[in-house]
Amino acid sequence: MAQVGAERIAEIENPELAQARIRETYKAKGYSDSWIEKRIRGILVRDELTSEWKNRGVKEGKEYFLMIVIFLAINGRLSKTKFPHNETIFTIPTPISN
Repeated sequence: MAQVGAERIAEIENPELAQARIRETYKAKGYSDSWIEKRIRGILVRDELTSEWKNRGVKEGKEYFLMIVIFLAINGRLSKTKFPHNETIFTIPTPISN
């Protein structure tokens, strides 16, 4: 456990180590290099986007959820998305549907 902790601390100090570990993990699971690159790029974009939301005052919870729904709708991925407890956006109760 101490070794894993030391590795994670090293990854915090050098994010490239974390990316290399992620690549190795996905490669060992049989994912293609192009899939791995898309996945890592998606993680980086998501982190940048959510950081920007926080900087602009979006609060976690309902506001954050709504921003995710808007983002997915704009990008045409809303119908493919599963939300907490395997609900889709259309099954989550809203003030209008209550």
